[in-house]
Amino acid sequence: GALTRTTFRVGFNLGRFLGTGTDKSKAKKLLILAAILYALAAYVGGFGYLFYLLAEALAAMPSAPLELLLVYVFLYEVGITVLLVFFRADATLFRQPDFDILGPLPLKPIHLVLAKSLVMMAGVYLTALVATVPILFAYYYFAVPTVGAVLLAIPVFLATPLVPTILSALIAFVVKLATDRLPHRKAINTILMFVVFLGLMVAQ
Repeated sequence: GALTRTTFRVGFNLGRFLGTGTDKSKAKKLLILAAILYALAAYVGGFGYLFYLLAEALAAMPSAPLELLLVYVFLYEVGITVLLVFFRADATLFRQPDFDILGPLPLKPIHLVLAKSLVMMAGVYLTALVATVPILFAYYYFAVPTVGAVLLAIPVFLATPLVPTILSALIAFVVKLATDRLPHRKAINTILMFVVFLGLMVAQ
C-alpha cells in the first residue's frame, strides 16, 4: 500500500506533468496549465461536436444503428491502450532506474511490478476516459439506454484494455530484448513508436 501510494504520487505529480523546467517560475506553470486546459477543452469540444453530428445523423436514419458509436469507443480505447502501454511499459516496467533503489528493500518483486502496473493502468484508463467521453455523451444523448445497460458499460470499459495491455507489454518486452545491444537503441524505439502510431491511425 505505501509503495503504491508513493508510486502514484510520483507518477501523477503536477510538477512533473507541467515539466521540471517550470519549478522556479509560477508564470510558466500557469501558462503551461492554461495551454493544457485549452487543448483539452478544444479536443473535448471539437470531438464532442463531431460525434454529436454523427449521432444526430444516425438517429435520423432508421436503418443506421446508433450503436456504431460504441464501436468508435472500443477502437479509441484499444488504440490508446496499445499506444500508452507500448510507449510506457519499457520505461515503467523494464528500465525504471528506481529498481536499483527499491531492489534491496524487503519487497517481493510481484508487489513492485503490481504497483508500477497500477500506475500505468491508471494513466491508460484516465486517458481513455477523456478520449471517449465526447463519444459516450453523443451516444447517450440520442440513445435511450436502461439503467442496466449504463451499469454494464462500466465493467466493459474497465475490461476492454486488459488484453491489449498484455499484448502491448509483451511486444514492448520483445522490442527491448531485440534492441538492447544495438547502437542508437532510443532512436530505434522512437521510430517503432511512430510506426505503431501511424499504423493505428490507418487502422482506425
